[in-house]
Amino acid sequence: MARAARVGRDDRSANVYASAGSAVGAGPAKDAGPRGGSRATRFAGLRVRAPWLLALLAVGVLTAACNRMNLAWPPVLGGEASEKNTEARSTGGAAPSRSAGARGSATKGRSTSGNSGTSGVTLPTVASASKELSELPSTPVQGVFGEPEVRVRLLEAATVANISTNTLAQVLVMPADATVPTATLRAPLSVALDAEGWTVRDASGVTAKFVRSAELLIAPDEAMLPASPLLAVPSPVGGRLARAAASAGLAPKLTLDSGRFSGTFLLLARSDASPRAFDLIESVAIEEYLRGVVTAEMFASWPRGAFQAQAVVARSYAIHQRQLARAQGAKFDLESNVRDQAYKGVTDNTTAALAVLDTRGAVLAWNGSVLRAYYSSTTGGRAASARDTWPIIKGFEYNLAGPLQTGPRDATLGRTSPWFRWQVTRTRADLSARLRAWGQAAGHPVKHLREVVGVRLATSNDQGRPSRFVLTDSTGATYTLQAEQLRFACNAEAPGLAAITRETRVHSSDVQWAIDGAGVTITGRGFGHGVGMCQYSAKELADRGEKWREIVTTFYPGAQLVRAY
Repeated sequence: MARAARVGRDDRSANVYASAGSAVGAGPAKDAGPRGGSRATRFAGLRVRAPWLLALLAVGVLTAACNRMNLAWPPVLGGEASEKNTEARSTGGAAPSRSAGARGSATKGRSTSGNSGTSGVTLPTVASASKELSELPSTPVQGVFGEPEVRVRLLEAATVANISTNTLAQVLVMPADATVPTATLRAPLSVALDAEGWTVRDASGVTAKFVRSAELLIAPDEAMLPASPLLAVPSPVGGRLARAAASAGLAPKLTLDSGRFSGTFLLLARSDASPRAFDLIESVAIEEYLRGVVTAEMFASWPRGAFQAQAVVARSYAIHQRQLARAQGAKFDLESNVRDQAYKGVTDNTTAALAVLDTRGAVLAWNGSVLRAYYSSTTGGRAASARDTWPIIKGFEYNLAGPLQTGPRDATLGRTSPWFRWQVTRTRADLSARLRAWGQAAGHPVKHLREVVGVRLATSNDQGRPSRFVLTDSTGATYTLQAEQLRFACNAEAPGLAAITRETRVHSSDVQWAIDGAGVTITGRGFGHGVGMCQYSAKELADRGEKWREIVTTFYPGAQLVRAY
């Protein structure tokens, strides 16, 4: 998000639960939703849903008519309003992706409208953007074979999930390894887990039970709508009708809390957390996923060029993390929060939808592989290097990629960010307690620190941004921390201390320290880890009229911009 500063968690492998009781082995949920029942059952369903078919038929007629007149149909809908999360997670403090920790997103802490454009996008606009995309080389990228799907964890160690649909569609519930649906239930559903197994209750009071070891798949019954006799007609009518229904928002989607999701859900028991805990993971096509990410990462009022650049960077990061997760045998690919990329599901944001379409399949590559394209809200005038920020040991060699290291930049970019320069004050007692708490959780020697009395800069990169600090405590003992580790430690939760707020958060690792008596003043630049693209800078470049291809390559010098699919 241009809001908070995030992207990239390097402790990813440590967070993959390994308990055999909680692990699941689920394949793509999209492969597990065939609708069971006889042909008669399907036709009965069509009779019940006749109003839907009439609506879809109307969409098809409008589509055909508009195509004849060269008008855009269906329109991209607008009007979603969302408030961005005002605080980043305590371990990182910003908003982006996984290997990086906490990124910092541009929209952090502000209320924004999700509708950044008008409905009814004209075809010439889309065609023009497609021309720019078509100029990119179509280059094979290691591990990418067509548009991938991604598994996004929406709930972690939850004890209850309330699932519904945005239509009157029923919901299919079945073990992931089943070949036909086990139950067809009326939404909304309430799902819970205990020592005996899964219990799913629907709106009519019907209860379905499943063994605890089952990996539970949940999908809207109408996900099979294109297989109905009308929409399966081998002519332009059937395909156009189905596509129009999906594009116009008529296709049923699962809902969870306040979000809508176009994929299917997989629920996995988390015995390592508690007998009642489970994760909920959405399997969704990456281009659909990106619409939700770009909406969450950008302010609605920002120019389309910034949205397009964000789409390319987010796609690159997501594909890299997907490959990494699957190589490690993880049960999901991406978090839906600041540990990876912010994602709230289906969006009505016109600009985000068009930006993803404009850049479809475009990724950053390095030496034939997708680049782990970190990004953060605000670099504050000088960027960080991945090699100084995260591990570079075996398994993390991707942090040595040339385009992820710092280099000369326009130091004036990003000045529109409220975090370009900032200052917070703390007490020595507060900082010392948080440093110890972080050290205890991270297994770092700083857990033995008494009371901090000094913080000095140990090393910095070639742009002058700190990369390592040395802390001294009241006994004279010293502790060395990477700059990004120190940021996390300053924002760590500690027993008896108030929660970190926007006013007290240390927003980045590019800081100067002043200890005066019991007080500590921290003066800093930027928001987030500072590696890769600066979202506020991307916005300013787009305001100047630069195209998305120029914007993206500005932040990842040496990387190749290609079409992977």
